[in-house]
Amino acid sequence: MRSPDDGGLSAFIERDAGELDRAEGLNRAAARSDLETGAAVNTGLALLQAATFAGLRGRAERAATLFGAGDTHFAMQKAPFQDRIAQPAIDSATEALGPTDTGSSTSKATT
Repeated sequence: MRSPDDGGLSAFIERDAGELDRAEGLNRAAARSDLETGAAVNTGLALLQAATFAGLRGRAERAATLFGAGDTHFAMQKAPFQDRIAQPAIDSATEALGPTDTGSSTSKATT
């Protein structure tokens, strides 16, 4: 039986290999599976990963919306490495949209 997060983990690998289209498809499939199976933690990760993909594609408003959804989903439960992974896409969205004070817990990773 497939783990609900197999597609999400594969999406990271495909992204790192430069296969963004495939990564997005795997992440989308994983997110649907997560919602169907109730894998709440994986759903949050899928939102953050989708935000990263949107940021890498220069879709700043979509990235900001998805980061907000993922950030809200996790609230205080995110590990510092998650912000480090997402930081390039956060910077891209911030550059395109301008800085705002949203009260979000997502900020420059320091660890």
